[in-house]
Amino acid sequence: MHLVLEILEIAEMVCCHLRPQDHCAGRTLAALAATCRIWQEPALDALWETQDSLVPILSCMPQDLFNVRPHLCSSELPLRMVRSLTLADWERPSLYYHRVKDLYTSFDSKMAEIYPILNLRLSPTALFPNLRRLYWDSDSEAEFPYICIFLTPTLSEIAFSHTPSVTNCSLLSTLGRTCPHLTEVDITLTDDADESDDSVKAVSLFVCSLPYLESVSVPRLDWAALKHIRQSHRLTLLSISTLPGCVHSFGIHLRRPSKSPAGVGGFARDTSPAPDGQPRQLGVHQRGI
Repeated sequence: MHLVLEILEIAEMVCCHLRPQDHCAGRTLAALAATCRIWQEPALDALWETQDSLVPILSCMPQDLFNVRPHLCSSELPLRMVRSLTLADWERPSLYYHRVKDLYTSFDSKMAEIYPILNLRLSPTALFPNLRRLYWDSDSEAEFPYICIFLTPTLSEIAFSHTPSVTNCSLLSTLGRTCPHLTEVDITLTDDADESDDSVKAVSLFVCSLPYLESVSVPRLDWAALKHIRQSHRLTLLSISTLPGCVHSFGIHLRRPSKSPAGVGGFARDTSPAPDGQPRQLGVHQRGI
């Protein structure tokens, strides 16, 4: 092998270019990881960086832990554990789960019995301790709380759907304590869910607890949260479905930015210097108006 290819930075650049977009790229990275020691870490990092399922990490666990290998489970043969978890079961997954940075997944009914066990946080660390981006899609009230499996202080971006309930709103309003460094938040309601005052309050408390927000997309915010956002010097995007009737009283005014497609929400910050030290105005437009 050429000496240039033994330079770690070169190996990282090559592996970054080969991030798995398909099965073939994944096989290439796996082969590079087995080539030599200098390529092993960069190739494994790129191979595991983005995941859309829990199957790969569960497949690293001992074969006798499950009734069937995770990648073979189905609606007719759902995955379940046939014995209790031990610390030794996490030894092999620990070689890989810290490499996962982006997770885009949804509740999988084929693994419904596995989520409650993972939610006990029995692993030595968070399941994905270096996670940066999380997308969690849940269709029912009972599914949303399993988002806790993936929460970690390293998260900077989060997107999820939820069904308003006392339990879910209680969890939602306190997420900022677990993920204080979030910069992007995208919250939607499940298709058949109706927004409640409790849900608006929970989302608003969550937004107000995040000091580093740059982008917010939510169904609705209360007056206090909008007032809080008005003071932000970091926020560059706000998308909301419904505005409270009192927004005009504190300097947020409706408009549609010229480059924004109809039906898409957002806001543009006035970057001009604020006169007399007063807060800048935020231009907000409503989805679908």
